[in-house]
Amino acid sequence: SRGSIADSTSFAQTYGTTWDTLQNYKNVNAINWQDRVFGRKAKFSTHNIAVSGGNQATTFNLSLTSNQEEGVQIESGFKRKLVNFKIDHRATDKLRIGFTARYLDQEIQGIGTTNSGTRATNRLRHTINYRPFELPRPGFGADDFDEAYYLASSGATNPVILTYAEYRRQYTKALYLTGYASYNILKNLTFRTTVGYDLANVRTNLFYSKITSTARNFASLPVASIGLQENYTISNSNTLQYTLNDFKKHHDITVLVGQEVVDARSKQSATETRYFPADISAEKALANMGLGSAPTGSAQPLPTSFEEPPARIASFFGKVSYAYDDKYLANFNLRSDRSSKFSSSNGSLVFPSGSVAWRFSKEKFMDNVKWLTDGKVRIGFGSVGNNRIGNLLYQQLYGVTGQYAFNHSILPGFAPTALSNPDLRWEKNTTQNYGIDLSLFGNKVQLTVDYYKNTAKDLLLAVAIPPTTGYTSQLQNIGATENRGVEIQLSAIPFQRKAFTWSTNFNIAFNKNKVKSLGGLQEQTRNSGWQGSDGVDDYIVRVGEPVGLMYGFVTDGFYTVNDFDYNAATKTYTIKAGIPFNGVYGTPQPGMLKWRDLNGDGTITADGDRQVIGNANPKFTGGWTNQVTYKNFDLSVFVNFVVGNDIYNANKIEWTDGAFANLNMLNIMKDRWTNINAQGQVVTDPTELAALNANAKIWSPVRVQRWWLHSWAVEDGSYLRINNLTLGYSLPKSLLSKIKMTNIRFYGTVNNLATITGYSGFDPDVTSRRSDPLTPGVDFAAYPRARTWLVGVNVTF
Repeated sequence: SRGSIADSTSFAQTYGTTWDTLQNYKNVNAINWQDRVFGRKAKFSTHNIAVSGGNQATTFNLSLTSNQEEGVQIESGFKRKLVNFKIDHRATDKLRIGFTARYLDQEIQGIGTTNSGTRATNRLRHTINYRPFELPRPGFGADDFDEAYYLASSGATNPVILTYAEYRRQYTKALYLTGYASYNILKNLTFRTTVGYDLANVRTNLFYSKITSTARNFASLPVASIGLQENYTISNSNTLQYTLNDFKKHHDITVLVGQEVVDARSKQSATETRYFPADISAEKALANMGLGSAPTGSAQPLPTSFEEPPARIASFFGKVSYAYDDKYLANFNLRSDRSSKFSSSNGSLVFPSGSVAWRFSKEKFMDNVKWLTDGKVRIGFGSVGNNRIGNLLYQQLYGVTGQYAFNHSILPGFAPTALSNPDLRWEKNTTQNYGIDLSLFGNKVQLTVDYYKNTAKDLLLAVAIPPTTGYTSQLQNIGATENRGVEIQLSAIPFQRKAFTWSTNFNIAFNKNKVKSLGGLQEQTRNSGWQGSDGVDDYIVRVGEPVGLMYGFVTDGFYTVNDFDYNAATKTYTIKAGIPFNGVYGTPQPGMLKWRDLNGDGTITADGDRQVIGNANPKFTGGWTNQVTYKNFDLSVFVNFVVGNDIYNANKIEWTDGAFANLNMLNIMKDRWTNINAQGQVVTDPTELAALNANAKIWSPVRVQRWWLHSWAVEDGSYLRINNLTLGYSLPKSLLSKIKMTNIRFYGTVNNLATITGYSGFDPDVTSRRSDPLTPGVDFAAYPRARTWLVGVNVTF
């Protein structure tokens, strides 16, 4: 039922005048759609064969790998075949040549876990929202209780049926080739040239049967599409290296200069056909794209093709390395990159970097410090650039944006695809690092401590612009951020005997980030982009504060009858003076969600009553690995942890609201406020309504067009996860010698064995569904990590 229904007329329109429907459901078996869709005990197998050999002049290595994996989600899977080949040949005393080849043949079955997350396609959302009852009748996939009405009113479809109704196959064939030649011009002077060629072809077959949301847009008839993409990259690098070792017994010097060019290209084409016969199969439709027939007044979309402008980088670089008695160490690098993604005036940038180190353990004054095996302090600095944006965005680009009627024909139309920015330039990142490395007690204990400071400026971000421009955003170089922190790693061998060894490795990291500049602004709000939050900014970026601040209302329970004056004649409630009026979700009524009036003006508004309510950044992260060997047995356990971060649990907001009728909700809503009693009557009397909701723990769902973030949906994301546990056994050497084998090891592995967390969602290890780095930590129907069990054998001949 829906506690937000305010009158008996609305109730009758939605549920009818009798309880027959509810009685029909009363004795129907319940079903857990999560188990049906994601509960498959999936199998996977990996086979690898490697052969290596050669002589003094030539060595080679050939490996064949085959992977076949079922997904835990039904109608999903993965197949891959991989061939790797490498050969090195010494042609003369001065000339070496080599060649590597890698071939990939891959198939992905199913929609997968990286779809757009819309209501119509997201599998995980349907497993929660769809009514949890088993409703069979003859013919798989139908049900007795008006599925068409349920679909129309709720927007949800039986998730098992929908999974099979949406067909997806993605095929990838790729070839990666690299060849090199190295020639010793002089004793210490070497020239090396490397040429690479990468080619990848991707074919994506999609089919939507008549019950899918895609088909419902086209007379509930099937739709099929075929997408083709070809990517290839050609690269060449040439280096000249001079090496001088043990010069006057103390000096080691290496000087390298070189240049590199990379040319990457991509072309795509797509064909879509609509209005296939209702009961056509996916395989038949994709093999016969001409079978679709558009009704009068409609037309099939025209095939499209697109060739990306080439993305080119030309680079020159140099490097000098120096070591004195392996005690004083220095490296200096200089690199100049020119990218075709920027204009001629902004395309080039020089990136210097370097490091110095002092191995103080080799100083004479350390000779008597026997417990110190090795000790070194380091200082590093450097800068790198980022050009990971689309090609030629500094120029005005046009593309196919729709269809237009022209001379009694339907023709494609072209329009600008984005607002160009001729001032785009490299994003620049500079780093500083200060570290110390210690090895103690004959390398039984090793400690590394690093302090770093990274600064990024001229960030490439989409910036909101006035809609009068005809666009909503423009890519600009705006703002700067800073990251600084400490990383500590400790490795030790606490116990070592002939038959038993225990080694351990522990690491922990503390990181702080802040915004240094927003291009003249002091703050800017951002939208996380999960479905239903469109038009509502729920993150804020402020100068001097960290990235990842969640911005919303402070939850203050729900309104009760004591917050209102009741008019018995009109049976209406009017909020009392002094009680904050929450007008964001309409006129307040008993049982509605209540937010805190932060500015004290008596009215809750988006502009005046929101604040920072969460921070996606953890206080610290880390991991701990332990390895134990006893005779022929080996055991490894890896644990990782994250502490102090907040998660924006958007699932709680959607799965407790009333935006769509008849959807299933989270279990906590069984204790919601309601104004409908056990007899199905709408209750308005204050005394009766208060008694009816004496034990209510949560507000009544409200039908809204937009979802606003409030503090109830922000949770602590800390967790401790046993990420990997592996147990192995190797056959004794005495037995191996009899069967002419080098090694045979049997092993079993469990990944994602257990997680300790207070987070109420599926998995605390979530990130934003979008690529926007300014809105991290959103969990919106994010797929949890699966637990995998693996049994295998390693054989070495």
